[in-house]
Amino acid sequence: MLARAHCRAAWRCAQFSWMTRQSEGAGSFFNLPANQVVELGTKVML
Repeated sequence: MLARAHCRAAWRCAQFSWMTRQSEGAGSFFNLPANQVVELGTKVML
């Protein structure tokens, strides 16, 4: 997640958001079977 206060330019925030939405999950990227993958993560404010 992006903290709005730290964005220097609106287009950079928009580009980062778009890239985040378009990215693949690790299981898809490495062609792993969906029934054998567990993805763990946490939200970090940048």
